[in-house]
Amino acid sequence: GIYNTLTTSELSGSGNFYLHTNVAGSRGDQLVVNNNATGNFNIFVQDTGVSPQSDDAMTLVKTGGGDASFTLGNTGGFVDLGTY
Repeated sequence: GIYNTLTTSELSGSGNFYLHTNVAGSRGDQLVVNNNATGNFNIFVQDTGVSPQSDDAMTLVKTGGGDASFTLGNTGGFVDLGTY
């Protein structure tokens, strides 16, 4: 699939971000804040559901600083990453 990166200089306030990922392929949408981020945001993640072969971490949000809170908004706080 095609994945996108939303890049902004600063971020403040509150809101929701919806990201698509392929954790098995180490690819996905990203949010990049080059400077400070403040506020409270929910991240909703929809993965392809293909089981990853490793437990490598994947970065979805990068900030240049600030005290923003990013919380996984998915029901139950989980992302379906395939067979368990």
